Amino acid sequence: MDTYRQIVLNAFKLIILFVFFNNSHAYPPTDSIRIVILVFGSIMLMVCGFEFKKEKKRFRTMFMWCFAFLPWLFYAQVSFIASAKELSVFKYLTDNIHVLFIYNSTRLIFGLCVFIIILFEFFRAIRNLYSKD
Repeated sequence: MDTYRQIVLNAFKLIILFVFFNNSHAYPPTDSIRIVILVFGSIMLMVCGFEFKKEKKRFRTMFMWCFAFLPWLFYAQVSFIASAKELSVFKYLTDNIHVLFIYNSTRLIFGLCVFIIILFEFFRAIRNLYSKD
């Protein structure tokens, strides 16, 4: 029965990862729904990281936590830089396209790594479904 639970949890993690990835684009959140989605996705990735840390899988933990903190750190960095230059955040991001490129490429790399990690766990749960332990 525990194997069905792992399959469902990993499928849920894949769905949450998809929603989190689509809503963590470079422009800061302005509506409450996007903020709730980002907070929930970050919490889910942090919990996944803690689960991997308990299993002594530190490499997977690093990717989970980095991807969970990446949008929040980027939004904080951009807001600090834009306020120092006395610009709005959207004006700063529009004028500096290279910042968007670097963030989006980093987000894509970390998102791909987290997707592979969760997909690997999903297939391992399916493989363990019929194993005789």
